[in-house]
Amino acid sequence: MSTLEVLIADASKAEEQLTAAQSSVAEMREKLLSMEQELVSFGSDSPSYKRTARLQADSDLSAVLKKIEEKKQRPPRFFGKAGHVRELDDLHAEAEGLRKRISDLAVEVEARRTTLPGSIDELRAKLTTQEKGLSEIQQERDALVARAREATQQFYLEVVRPASLALIKSRVDKDRVFFIDNEPKLKAQIESAGNRIPKREVNRCWILYHYVTGFVCGEWAEIDFTRVWMSIKERVDGFCQEETDDFLLELATAFNLTQYLRFWVAIGQSNPMRVVRSELGFDPLEVAERKIVHVMRSSSEDWQRVFGEDQLDKLIQLRREAKSQ
Repeated sequence: MSTLEVLIADASKAEEQLTAAQSSVAEMREKLLSMEQELVSFGSDSPSYKRTARLQADSDLSAVLKKIEEKKQRPPRFFGKAGHVRELDDLHAEAEGLRKRISDLAVEVEARRTTLPGSIDELRAKLTTQEKGLSEIQQERDALVARAREATQQFYLEVVRPASLALIKSRVDKDRVFFIDNEPKLKAQIESAGNRIPKREVNRCWILYHYVTGFVCGEWAEIDFTRVWMSIKERVDGFCQEETDDFLLELATAFNLTQYLRFWVAIGQSNPMRVVRSELGFDPLEVAERKIVHVMRSSSEDWQRVFGEDQLDKLIQLRREAKSQ
């Protein structure tokens, strides 16, 4: 496994351990609350401990005593006297058994009353230890997640971005052979990373890849955007709010947004701007224009400003086409 895969696996394992620890602490807190409520109930006439069993035994004894009284009030006058005596003996034996049961329950209740405070103190101590352990697990999880997040960001910064810049340079230098050799490698790296890094970071990589292959090197790449346009909505989500200093990603996000609208224009959709605004929840050209202008104003790289001007010209033309439909 790569270092990135190990970090992600460790973070995932730590997440599972944290979930288990949180569940254990929650169960312990619930148990402690129940025991404290039970202790309070001992101050009442009917403690909660084994209340159902005690009520049932009392009810059963009352029923048996009632039967005994009924039997005594209606003895047989001629036949069945022996059977009547046996039935009374059985009922008396049953009543005695129930009295024993009630007595045993009373002993258990008293024992519970005596031992419960100590049990509560013991559980509180265990809970304190568990909560301390939970805090440590939380800190460890947070550290591992932070390291994994940093590693996934490094994949974009150390692998995808440099490779994309190299492809852009090959277009400027008209080195088509370099593009042919290296574009499939970049695509394969992103596809492979898709199962190992968070979705947001994968989306960041695809946004840049489609910019390089669809705009900068569009004449060399065989990219059918009708096959990827549906995923654009998901990929740009989270990258459309504020502008950043990653000017290449800003231009790439702007391009992906315009491509989303361009698809609807290409298929002849009536009022495509309204459809796209409804789908995205915002005006993609407005956001794209804002990002492009941000790059043109802030980037120190001439080639980025030139690309921005080219994109802005195409954006204005696309807006005209969209309004005419």
